[in-house]
Parts: sequence; structure tokens; C-alpha cells
Amino acid sequence: MSENSFKNILGSYVKDESVLRELEQGEVLVLDIYKGKGIAIAAVKFPSLINTQTLEKAQKSIEKSLNLKTMLIKPKYTPDMFDISYFQEIVAVLRRQASVVNGFFDDAKASFEDNKLTIELQNGGFDIIKRAGVDLKLLQIISDLFSFQPVLEFTGTLTVSQSQHEELIKSSAPPKPQYTPREDVRESPKQTYSRSQSNEDEPKKVSLSFTDLPFLSKNAVQVTGRKITERPAPLCDVTMESGRITAWGDVFAMDRRESRDGSKLILSYNVTDYTSSNTLKIIIDVKKSEPLEKISKGSTILFKGEVSYDKYDREITIRPSDIMLVEKKKKMDMAQRKRVELHVHTNMSSMDGITDAATLIKTAHRWGHKAIAITDHGVAQAFPEAMNTVDQIHKEDEDFKLIYGVEAYFVNDCISAVDGVKEQPIDGEFIVFDTETTGLNATYERLTEIGAVKIKNGQVVDTFNTFVNPQKPIPPKITELTGITDNMVKDAPLEAEALKSFIEFCGDSILIAHNAPFDMGFINATAKRNHIDVNYTSVDTVVIARSLYRNINNHKLNTLVKHLELGSFNHHRASDDAEILARIFFKMAQNLKEEYEVNNISEINTKLAGSDPKKLPAYHQILLVKNAVGLKN
Repeated sequence: MSENSFKNILGSYVKDESVLRELEQGEVLVLDIYKGKGIAIAAVKFPSLINTQTLEKAQKSIEKSLNLKTMLIKPKYTPDMFDISYFQEIVAVLRRQASVVNGFFDDAKASFEDNKLTIELQNGGFDIIKRAGVDLKLLQIISDLFSFQPVLEFTGTLTVSQSQHEELIKSSAPPKPQYTPREDVRESPKQTYSRSQSNEDEPKKVSLSFTDLPFLSKNAVQVTGRKITERPAPLCDVTMESGRITAWGDVFAMDRRESRDGSKLILSYNVTDYTSSNTLKIIIDVKKSEPLEKISKGSTILFKGEVSYDKYDREITIRPSDIMLVEKKKKMDMAQRKRVELHVHTNMSSMDGITDAATLIKTAHRWGHKAIAITDHGVAQAFPEAMNTVDQIHKEDEDFKLIYGVEAYFVNDCISAVDGVKEQPIDGEFIVFDTETTGLNATYERLTEIGAVKIKNGQVVDTFNTFVNPQKPIPPKITELTGITDNMVKDAPLEAEALKSFIEFCGDSILIAHNAPFDMGFINATAKRNHIDVNYTSVDTVVIARSLYRNINNHKLNTLVKHLELGSFNHHRASDDAEILARIFFKMAQNLKEEYEVNNISEINTKLAGSDPKKLPAYHQILLVKNAVGLKN
């Protein structure tokens, strides 16, 4: 057990042995103690998932033992430990941070696959959950616990009527907070909103003294409190010891709750200045809350207030007394010669774009660009929005141009199994060969083995095999895959000598290989380095297999061996791979003659049908519209 184990550092303060047994293997990463405030916060990395009840019992025990007001244990897990069975524990944490969760998450089902967390709601309320920023809170909790953020998707019953909503709220009482709103007001007497309670129709606009921040110094709107003159500090510097601070941030989520007697509002604003994020917590009389309605999601605010530990949300928050609305500086393209972007994804490109077409087009026009191309992945759904946006722009600027386009998926379903011009009957003489190498790149990696067999009339008539000294260490992963070690090749011929021996064995025969571009790539690269002339016609059995055997999942060598029932073999050794490939080619040649009437190697490319496009490698291809005909196409 390490010196930083939970048992060694905090174990003596946990009196329940069963609780301690669950926590003792945890590693204390950080322990912050704020003596003057009676608060301690410990970040603990646990080897297994801990339920919230166990953590709460430990926290209460430590609070009692050390006479603390608050003890917070923040569990930390690795991303691979995320398990959907822990979802209800995460929801329990979420309920304490957002009362709107109550009712809507009851009986919800969750699943996790391919980094996507899918929550199937049973009681509707998705719009309310989204509006309250509960989805962002959920992702933040997962990030804090497991150090990663999944893609979040809500399915199931997404909508709910107003009467159902009220019934859900009645049937699902929120968890009892550890403080009352009235106590919080006593705790922060410096909060005052009197200066914003004027009867003026127009908001008060002021100018700020600093100009080098991401918002404009002019036309700042006084929302509440006094004008802020101090320069804002970055949110990443905020700690429990910060005291009274000035900062700024963009509001990315909001929460609004009423006190039990309905007289006060509890407002939470999640803000970020892109160095870090924090929550502003305001408790105010309902009658005095009207000025705060100016703040909405997406607003940029400058604020000043006290940093404190929030017992209800169990995190460090800021209690602002002074708030000003400021206007964010818009990014501009300052280049003298403007670009034209010909490859843009909108939010219609699944997993690739998050910005709508209108925003992208308006931004390009504002930056002084002459045109922009919308090229979504395989879809054209953004075209109507793009067209309407450009129609609006043309009222002021007729020269701005929208280029319609698409990023298509291109597959080469033409048969190109034969590379070269040499003629040869399908049952003639061929060299079936395979290579083993130190890696995948023919330019930088080297051969370690060449194995080959000579076949004629469906029979193996000769064999060839040689190790090759690569004059560089063989990577451990390659040794694990092929079984070839540095010791096995240390006395082998160098690549030039080995290649000359292979060429002598081959003569002028056509070469056959499985994934021939790879093996021929190494043969040609070796020949070029050593000034050796080679000019072989080659046949790729992978391409032939894709057309002949479409009903199998892939066309790797071992998959074909199993499909054709050819028995076992020593895979990833050149001589064995070459011999088994010869047997595969015999089968292929028989199929080609009987089913496609292919009698000569040169006929394979023209007579064999294309492969299944869904199983071929896909490449991206940008297509841009030139005129109305192209748009229709």
C-alpha cells in the first residue's frame, strides 16, 4: 500500500470498517484544507467504482472526527472504468446539482457504445433538460469522474405536456439542500442589487478602461451593482483562497430555481473564459430579479464577487455583487488577400460540423471573402438554408457567391488485379511470393525475408526462401508477429544480394502476391536503392478475392484459407504464406475459367465483375457545382 493511500492519510478518521475497506486502496492525489473555513477537499483515484452512499458516509465520519464543516471526497477514475451500471450513481450526483432532473430521469434507460452515451427518457422533458443545461452538467460530472466526455444523445419520450410536468414535479420532491436560501443571504451580506433597480427604460451603458480583452470596452451595460474598474483575472486562477475577484466569461448554461416559499430566486450561470469554467450563484428577491433577465445563454459578462464553497452543489462557486453585460469582439480576417474556402462542413455533416450554414456564410461575408463552398459529408440538406442566407446578403452585396458542393464517398470498384502488360495463360508458369519486412513503409523499412514458389499447370515445381539482413533492429511487434528475430537475420545476405537471388529464381515470370502493391513496393524500392532493373507484371489476389468471394467479411489470407477449407498454415512467414497463396490461386484460376471464361491473365481486369462497394476502402472526393445542371446532378 502506497504512502498516499486513502487508508494511510484519511483512514484513521473513518470509523466504519466496511466503508474503509471499500476506500482504503484509493490513492490521494490532492488534499486541500482550508482551516479558516473548516473545509477539506480530497481528490482520490480509486481502482474500482465507489457508490455515492459510501463516499457520503466517509465524508460525514471525517467531518465529525476533524470537526470540519465540510469534507468533500472527489473520486477519480480512468476512462476505461466508465461502466453504464454506474449511471444511476452519476444521476444521483446530478440530482443534487440540478433539481429539474427530478421526475424526468425516473426510469430512464442508458446505454454506452462506441463512445456514445444514449439516455432513453420515459417521462419526456428533453426541452426543459436542455434549456436548464442539464446535459452539460451531466457531461461535466462524467468528465470530472472519468477524465473523458462521451457523445451524449437523448432518445425515447422526449416531450411532455405542462400538466404532466407539474405532476412530475409534485411526485418527485427535490433532495433536501444543506442550507436554505435565507441562510445563504446572511452568509454573503455584501451582495447588493440596489443600483440596478432603477425605473429607467434604457439600460445604463458605460465604457471600460481596458481594451486588450476579447470584448469591447464601449457600451457595457450595467446589470447590477457598481461599475467594474478592476482588470479581470483568468478563471483558471480561482481557488478557495481567492476571496473577492473580478473575472469575465461567456454564459454557456443557466439554471433558475425558486425557494420553497416562492419569495426568492436561486440563479446559476455557468461561465467560461476558455482558461477554465465556474458557476455564478445569485440568491435574490423575485421582485428584484428583473435586471438579471438581460443575461441569457450566450451572453458575455464581466463580474465581481466572492469565491466560496457551495454546500448544495458541493463545488467552488462565485457570488457576484457587480455584473456588467459586454459585447464580445467579433473575429475578423485581417489578411490583405482573402481566401475562398472550398471545403466547409455545416451541422448537417454528422460528427464533422457543429455550425449552421447561415452562420458560416454570414461570417465569410463579414470577413470580406468573395465566396464560400458548402461541402457536407454525402448530403445536401444545408442547401435551402444556405440559399436563403445568400439571398439576404445579395440585397446589399450582389457579388458574394455561394458555391454548392458535396464531399462524396469514392470507391474504386473497377477490377485492377493485374499490373503490367505481359501475356500469360491462366494455367501457365507463375511465381507466387511473399515478403516479411521491418515495417510498412517501403522507403524507410527493409526486407527481412523473401519466400516464393514456382507454379505451372496447377502444380508447385520449385521453391525459394531467404532471410535478408535489414541492417537495422527488427521492432519487437514485428518479431512477435512474424517470429523473425535479429539473431536469425544477422548472418543473412544483404538486400542487394537477396534480391538478385530472387530475380534469378523468378526469371521473366509473372509475380503473384496477396496485396501485391505492398510486396512489389518493397521489391521495387530495394531494386531502386541498389540500382537493379526490375520490370515485372504482377497479380494481386486480394482484388480477385473481393470479386470472387463477396460473401465473406474480409479477404485476408487466413480468412481465405478458412473459407476455401485449405487447412492450417504458419501465417506471417514468407515461405509458408507463398505456398498457401499458391493453393488459393489454384482455386481462383479454376473459378475464373469456369465462371468467367478467363483463359489469359490479361483478361482478368476486363471480364471480372467489380467488388462490393460497401466492402471497399472509401476515399473522400470534393464535388463543386458549376451551374444549374451541376446543382441538379
